[in-house]
Parts: sequence; C-alpha cells; structure tokens
Amino acid sequence: MLVLGIDTSSSSASVALLDDGQLLGEVLVNSTKTHSQKLLPIIDQLLCNCDVKVKDLDLIGVATGPGSFTGVRIGLSTAKGLAHPFNIPLVEVSTLEAMGYNLVFADTLVCPIFDARRDQVYTRVMAWEQGLLKTIIADENCLIDELMDQLEALARPVTFIGDGVLKFETRLKERLGERAIMAPQNTRMPRGSSVAQCAFDKPENARRKYDDVKANYLRKSEAERTYEENQQAGQGAELSEKE
Repeated sequence: MLVLGIDTSSSSASVALLDDGQLLGEVLVNSTKTHSQKLLPIIDQLLCNCDVKVKDLDLIGVATGPGSFTGVRIGLSTAKGLAHPFNIPLVEVSTLEAMGYNLVFADTLVCPIFDARRDQVYTRVMAWEQGLLKTIIADENCLIDELMDQLEALARPVTFIGDGVLKFETRLKERLGERAIMAPQNTRMPRGSSVAQCAFDKPENARRKYDDVKANYLRKSEAERTYEENQQAGQGAELSEKE
C-alpha cells in the first residue's frame, strides 16, 4: 500500500511516501517560503524520485491540525485536490498524535507543545505501551501553566517536542525539574513520515472521501476572536449609553 503523508501545520512543510510501512522517501523544508509556494513542488519532487504517480497512491494521510490555520488549510486543500480525480481515500491525522511517532517507543510520556500565543499551547499527552501509542490527555488548547498542573499530577517523566519547547523550556524545567526532558532538535518538527505511518496504522473505517475531511483547529482564529471581542465591547458601550 502506497501512502503519502502531508504536514503543513507549522512553519515547516513535510511530505513522505510509505510502501506497506517502509519509508521510500521524505522531504522536509523549513524555509521562509509560504506553504503555497513549496508544498506542490516538494510533493512532485518526492513522487518523481520514487517513480510514483499520484494515481498510484492507495491512501493520503494529512495533518488536520491543530497548528497554523493557514498551513492546515493549504495542506487539506492540496490533499483533497490530489485525491479527488483518482478517488484516493484520505485519513485525518491529528498533528499532535503524529508527533508521537517522532519518538517511537519512548519510555517516557510524550508531550508535543505548539505555541498558540497568549501563553497558551496546543498539546496532547501520549505514551507508548506494548508497541501502541496510547492517549493520556487528548488534544487540547490550554495555558502552559494548566498543562504543567496536569503533568505534575501524572508524576512521570515527560519528553517535550514541538516549536513550543524553545519558548517554554525554562519554565517547564523550573516547574517539573528532572522529569522535564527536551527532545533533540531534529525530532521537534512535524514530519510527513509520522503522518503517513499514523494514517497507515489507523483502521480502514478511518478512511474518508475527499470532501469529508475537516480541519481540527481546536479554537477560533485570532481574527475571529478579535472580532468577537470588538463586538462585545461595542455592545457594552451601547448598554452604558442607555443606562
């Protein structure tokens, strides 16, 4: 089974191709170019180097977030555009779940953290048990202090990955001490190979038609939140004037 994995949920774009679980190739680009500029070229490069055409694909796994709103949308629209003409099934993969595959068989808890601004993170807590990746805390958007409260209660060593490590490393170590382990730099970014493997491992009933795949943003966009705040402020001013 040929599986293409796509992840554009962070500043990096990564695609990978698996054949029955064997990695044929992977491309990861972490540059200032936008995903709309770099995604299709690296997919084309990968497939060409592996002598595979889009119509040969059996499955496409795509990271549906959380992460960059724009990045997730580009990844989803690209995956749908590839799948539609050839009726290739799609598999929704949580960016955070796929990150667990970056640290296969880790003997600690695995906790990806992505900077969600305003001292918040997108996160999930997982553990490898008997060869399977188990979810301890499901995908959530929370304050970093709230996450540390939950991890303190679990009282187990935790390996952190994701772009939030750079921002919150000092606070994590101060709060959790030796139980806070920072993953090496080369494992911290989302990878297309992890998305592809995660999609490959999911049961057949996880496969979707191209128009059934949805993003998992976990929260409203900054623009939506700002608009709602402005609306509430305007309503408050109107009430004050009436009073």
